[in-house]
Amino acid sequence: MPGQRTADHISRFANWDFASAFRDVALLYRSAGVILCLVTYHFPSAVLSLMFALSLCACGGGGRMHALEQFKDQTTRDIADIRAVQAEHNAILGDIRAQFRELTGKVEEAQHLSVGRTQELERTLQRFGTRVPPPEGIPSELLSRDEDAIARNTGPAAELYRTALNQLRTGEFERAAVSFEEFVTQNPGTAFTDNALFWTALCREKMEQYDRAVSSYNEILQKYPAEDMVPMALLRLADNFARIGLIEDAVITLDKFIDEFPRHSMIAQAKKRRAELGQQKKRRG
Repeated sequence: MPGQRTADHISRFANWDFASAFRDVALLYRSAGVILCLVTYHFPSAVLSLMFALSLCACGGGGRMHALEQFKDQTTRDIADIRAVQAEHNAILGDIRAQFRELTGKVEEAQHLSVGRTQELERTLQRFGTRVPPPEGIPSELLSRDEDAIARNTGPAAELYRTALNQLRTGEFERAAVSFEEFVTQNPGTAFTDNALFWTALCREKMEQYDRAVSSYNEILQKYPAEDMVPMALLRLADNFARIGLIEDAVITLDKFIDEFPRHSMIAQAKKRRAELGQQKKRRG
């Protein structure tokens, strides 16, 4: 009968264990944060445990509590596994960092010893009236001429210039470039300023900073067109134009050198280089 069925429903509703249900829901919410941490390819068992626990929750009060206890135990084991893996990875990373620091220290020590020995050799040779050969690509005659010229001068500017020349001779290109640039800034318009710009550009060249080298060579031509470094600046400028792919500019620069300095000692090399670049320009069309 309808009235009897309604009474039965009311009786069941009145006897439902609300307190147990609320405890179960609260426990599930507290576990939600942990569940998110476990969804990872390292520990797929956590996901299976969760599915198993949820399926058992639908079976009844005793089954719910048992499933949640199983899930809690699996969660604890998986967290311990995660922490063990993290500790292992941290130990490996620490070893790698220590090895890297050791290798970096050895490289810096080798560089320091190399520069120190070169400087010591330079001082020894100076005592015997000679000099250590400069690095490849540094014009030895020009460098020696500048060293002899600045030796007849005194004062802070001369000392700065001597320091820069010594750094150049021993291959400390970055430090030499900074010293030469400092000299140019502090001493514009002197007999050594165009030389300092030339050496600055050459240092940048050796460090493969061709754009900066072009800038310094151009500064010589624009600010000191009558100075003795102009011919060499033109030759080096042409080479740097070619290195950065500006073949037409390189050809124009060599043409200027050939026209203005027909009796220069480097005229034959300049004409040969001009012919090579001219052919390269034609092939490019």
